Amino acid sequence: GWITPFKLAIKYDLLLLAKMLFLAGCNLYYDLNFINTVEDKSVLKKDPQFYDLILNSVNNPHPLKQLCRNKIRVYVNKKPNVEKLKLPTQLKKFLNYCEIEELIEEYRSSKLLLSQ
Repeated sequence: GWITPFKLAIKYDLLLLAKMLFLAGCNLYYDLNFINTVEDKSVLKKDPQFYDLILNSVNNPHPLKQLCRNKIRVYVNKKPNVEKLKLPTQLKKFLNYCEIEELIEEYRSSKLLLSQ
């Protein structure tokens, strides 16, 4: 099958990257067979909630708000343009993938705790 960024992230045990790709709206269509047949699911199962979320997304469409975000970003085209929209702050954060930034911050914090 196709080699995708998501498959590579799982193959090389880069769960953070896999999460970021998923949150950014990567299409798991080409990964469907991989997700269902991968013999070593240990990488995915390190985070049971994420694993369940992936399995759910394989069998169901992405949430409507995520689909809308992707369409709006294509239309707006660039991050600075999102800031110019007359929208509530929370919606602007969502359009700018704030959950990816939060994920990175959480990862950095955990790395700092482990190094101390």
